[in-house]
Amino acid sequence: MTPPAPTHLTTPDGTRIAYRDRPPPHPHPAPHPVLMLHGLAGHQGEFDDLASRLHAAGHRVVSYDARGHGASTLRPPTVTRAAHVQDAVTLIEELALAPVTLIGQSLGGHTAMLLASARPDLVGSLVLVEAGPA
Repeated sequence: MTPPAPTHLTTPDGTRIAYRDRPPPHPHPAPHPVLMLHGLAGHQGEFDDLASRLHAAGHRVVSYDARGHGASTLRPPTVTRAAHVQDAVTLIEELALAPVTLIGQSLGGHTAMLLASARPDLVGSLVLVEAGPA
């Protein structure tokens, strides 16, 4: 399945975030949407295979290019950990994804972990790949 074309949203600090939203394939979606967060120097396309499989299983799946990556703003005003977390929070709130399953790889896993800690009300579950508190 070909992934949908990216859409953009603008965060509070003016950064444009490119994302793909794959709506559930049938009227009875899986209970939690999935938000996929890639690693450092990565891009949302790295999750295309897994996103297709989750989508086929009935999930709404959203992936995005983190600030400074892919089709998002490449020179954002800041690249702090807090800014990365705020970007994910903005996506979750704007797209009404909560409670969301976060799947984060490496840098994306660290962002997912910080988000789950700061905003547990938005997170249904957390999957970390090559990521930890260090």
